[in-house]
Amino acid sequence: MNTTIRATTIYSVDENGNSHGVDPWTGNVFIPMARLNKGGGFYKLYNRPWGDEQYRQPYISDVDAVSTNVSQAFYDKPKDALIVTLEPGPIAAKQVQFTVRQLDPTKTYTVTRNNRVVGRLDRKTVARMATGQ
Repeated sequence: MNTTIRATTIYSVDENGNSHGVDPWTGNVFIPMARLNKGGGFYKLYNRPWGDEQYRQPYISDVDAVSTNVSQAFYDKPKDALIVTLEPGPIAAKQVQFTVRQLDPTKTYTVTRNNRVVGRLDRKTVARMATGQ
């Protein structure tokens, strides 16, 4: 018996611009990924789960999976940096957004894009943004 696995994502957009479809990770995608993963990542995922330290680190959330693909997002403890790489998703968007959680309110953060500083984020900036000032 021959088996063919095709990695396809079916998206459609209705008359109101709303997309309908399945997420790229849905289905049997993990079967070939497990065979390709020679580093023991799946074993570690289930047999060496994260501890409290990892759950206290900064992370991103609220990413629109239709307009944005996250190719990497990890906290580099020695650099005290949250590294995030985004790529366009299957449905084009002029602007994307996401939330960064668990930042230390006593620190000032530098925001870079393509190795260029594009802004700074601190407690006062967050307060001004939250109040619209």
